[in-house]
Amino acid sequence: MKIKGFLLAGAAGAAVSPAAVPAVATAADMMLKAPPPPPAPALWTGWYVGVNAGAAYQTARQTYDFTGCCLEEQRSGSKISFIGGGQIGYNWQAGSVVYSIEGDFSGLSGKVTDFGATQNGSNYSSRISWLATVRGRLGVAFGNTMPYVTAGLAIAGVNNKAFNIDGISELSYSDTHTRLGLAVGGGVEHMINRNWTIKLEALWVGFDGTRAVQTNFKNTSRTFGFGAQTATIGRVGLNYRF
Repeated sequence: MKIKGFLLAGAAGAAVSPAAVPAVATAADMMLKAPPPPPAPALWTGWYVGVNAGAAYQTARQTYDFTGCCLEEQRSGSKISFIGGGQIGYNWQAGSVVYSIEGDFSGLSGKVTDFGATQNGSNYSSRISWLATVRGRLGVAFGNTMPYVTAGLAIAGVNNKAFNIDGISELSYSDTHTRLGLAVGGGVEHMINRNWTIKLEALWVGFDGTRAVQTNFKNTSRTFGFGAQTATIGRVGLNYRF
């Protein structure tokens, strides 16, 4: 009996000896869950379409004179108007750098009107009625947010008019045509979820002026000059990503 008790005590001591502790700890460690993987970085690559709306600050300058005579006017003015439209584009991503091609089309309300300083009471109007741009974008993605710069070609439908130039005729000159110009700007776009993004954008567009000459008017000629027209645009946009 003494021998049997001695053997039982020895077995119990071995069961709680320090050598057995590491085995128990290792088993407990294996039962712990592995930490979750870090979230995947936001991917901007792909097509998108969207809508935009905002305000446009239009400026225009006009000149008028009689060739070889003394009458000359130089006027300028500005107008804040609504702008709204849509856009379509495609993003490519290389690491955190995102580069894109985007085209948009917008309509503008309002026109720039100026009143002459001469005794004839002449007045002018200049309007960018519609605007389209084709631009490249270059951005840097910080997770779901991407600031960017943009530049490209601007195309606009422009209408210029001069009224009551000689104090007799109601409409003396009118010119409507499509003009090419430059568009530059920047903005920031934020990814709401996998399919939707929202952006804030500032854009400047500019177009060269035109001149027209009417001859045989009171034995002289009249020159109408419509100077550079610009629009500074601030707008918000919503895009759907495919």
